[in-house]
Amino acid sequence: MKWRFHTVLTIILVAAFGVFGHAKLATYTDITSAPDFLDTCYVAEMPTELAVLACDEMAASLPQAPFILKVTPIEEPTFFFKGWQQRVQILQVFSGDRLTTNDEIYITLDGGMFYADDNGVDTGYVNFMRSGCNYLIFLSDIAGTTNHMDVFRLQANWILAPVFLYGTCENVIAPVSGLSTYVPYRDVIHNEFFAVDAKGLSVFLALKEKMVDIYS
Repeated sequence: MKWRFHTVLTIILVAAFGVFGHAKLATYTDITSAPDFLDTCYVAEMPTELAVLACDEMAASLPQAPFILKVTPIEEPTFFFKGWQQRVQILQVFSGDRLTTNDEIYITLDGGMFYADDNGVDTGYVNFMRSGCNYLIFLSDIAGTTNHMDVFRLQANWILAPVFLYGTCENVIAPVSGLSTYVPYRDVIHNEFFAVDAKGLSVFLALKEKMVDIYS
């Protein structure tokens, strides 16, 4: 009898939360559909200590990634509940079975989140890939499919997303205050990397130079 009571109570609670959730969902708007959506978002700059540790380890381990590719984006990033992905075309395969030049795939960041409540976007401290540019990327495995195409995860277990631009761009360091390192995306929109200071940025650039020298 006690088991039956708990079962009925659970069903009632689940139903109640479902109704509440549906009602709450109706109050949300799809802010990602706005043309200037990213201009309203915030991204985090990486603290220097983390940058040094991450880049030292990545320099040794990234060449062991299952998939190493040169790609160019063919679509802007698309955002969904708690995540994002981007479609790319493969220009060259340095490592990885099954993939060939001119294949099209999606990539996503393992743990890359979009937080609708505060417009925060987790990019792995690296900017989104831009149309007309070529990138070196390191992938770990297949996360699923979208439009009958495989969705690959950027190499997992790293704080810094392993995406490196073939070429250079200006990197602006936006000031931070307090414990938070989040800054308006519009202030760093043309960056390749997001770092809190010049030392952290130099570590990112050194890792990039090493990887691009190997895979060029």
